[in-house]
Amino acid sequence: MKIKIKCDRCNKNFEKYPNNSKYNFCSYGCKSLWQRENLRGKKNPFYGMNHSRKAKRLMSLKKSHSRNPSVLLNKQQIQILNGLLLGDGHIDSNNFSGRYTQGCKHREFLEHVKKILPLEWSPIWYDRRWGCYHIKSHFTPTLLKFKKNWYPDNKKAIPKDIEIAPETLLYWFLSDGSIRFPNKYKFKNSKYFEIKFATDGFTSKDNLFLLSKLRDVGIKASLLKRNQIRILSESKELFFDVIGESPIECYKYKWRWKM
Repeated sequence: MKIKIKCDRCNKNFEKYPNNSKYNFCSYGCKSLWQRENLRGKKNPFYGMNHSRKAKRLMSLKKSHSRNPSVLLNKQQIQILNGLLLGDGHIDSNNFSGRYTQGCKHREFLEHVKKILPLEWSPIWYDRRWGCYHIKSHFTPTLLKFKKNWYPDNKKAIPKDIEIAPETLLYWFLSDGSIRFPNKYKFKNSKYFEIKFATDGFTSKDNLFLLSKLRDVGIKASLLKRNQIRILSESKELFFDVIGESPIECYKYKWRWKM
């Protein structure tokens, strides 16, 4: 039941439900004006007070996302995450934890990522400006080490300890790889195709390092002028033998060379 009470700023009588508030205001405007008049500058009870380093640290910990639990990722999930980060995957962070984000035109792919990575996720949303869907995980201390490993100077770079496992290669291809038939417009029955990775966001040095990692698993590739990686013809079938079949329907067109 509402009770009649007087506003602490304008003295206007109004009705409200009873609560434990020390002050009462008839509107948000009155509350904002009262705070501006009574809690700013020297009127603020904390004005001129210095907090100790320990107190600041405790306040920072209390406010940070580190209160979210760590998540245990197995070897396969780490390989998948590395593959996604080779592509369009991204990690944000604060001082204590990180979160995974990604955009994609296929909602099915993002739903798949949410299922295979055991993180806490926000709902998928659609960005009309860019015409694609987005996912965002909750902050977790587990992803902080990935942030430090992949973004040593706050810019994405290839970690030197990365392993190009089949799962890594598969999700790299799903996330950022492409297949095209450049001769189709001239020769309808042409079966020549190219496999490319849009690695132009990395430095040439990083891409040359990736080429050496691909050679370690028997896959030969070259670096194009646009700083993109192309799988050589002699390694195309081996490439698809390594990654296997597409786990989702929306990207099966990347395997259409078999059709």
